[in-house]
Amino acid sequence: MAMSFDTGLQLAGVVVAAAGTYYAFRQYRLAHTTQRERGDADRDGGAVEFFTLKRHPDTTGKVVAWCIIAASAVFGFWSLESSESDMESTIGAVIALAGMLFGARMIDSADDTIGVELNEAGMVVRRNYERPREWRIAWDQVDHVAIVHKYSTERVVVAVLKPNSGFVPGMPQERYSSRDGGYEMCDLREAKPSEEAFLEALRRFSGGDVRK
Repeated sequence: MAMSFDTGLQLAGVVVAAAGTYYAFRQYRLAHTTQRERGDADRDGGAVEFFTLKRHPDTTGKVVAWCIIAASAVFGFWSLESSESDMESTIGAVIALAGMLFGARMIDSADDTIGVELNEAGMVVRRNYERPREWRIAWDQVDHVAIVHKYSTERVVVAVLKPNSGFVPGMPQERYSSRDGGYEMCDLREAKPSEEAFLEALRRFSGGDVRK
């Protein structure tokens, strides 16, 4: 049985409401993360500066996400056209909607916003999606900060360790770069309020130059 006009309107309303809910949740999550980080900085006392940066986009992840969204949309259309009852139509639409929302989340994750807190003690990096969500390093463990070029356009902020210092407890080991002798703290892309302010704050808090 073909989907009725009223059911179609209801399902369209569900799609719009779900998309709006996801967008509102995403904005709340980003704002909540920023407020929490700034609040922590204020309680620590002393000088502190907060920046946001973008991770380098995961092109493969975005392609996969768009494929999931497209496949979910096709499945939803097929389900609505071939189902024999409104219940089957509703179930198919919900499954398709879940797939599209999952794909949208993957797109957000592939271009995630990163929060960086710089203070007199060290550097703290936070992100919204992948785990671990946070890592930090103290300046007394760092020899200098370097901006390392990867591939053709990607740049990474690396906290180069002091000679023979070993690994830093609590730091994710997958972020350690044996080539650079330190930890890849974050990507250097779309720094806000500005890249110049971010680099100047790195120099001031780390107590040394930022090598490029």
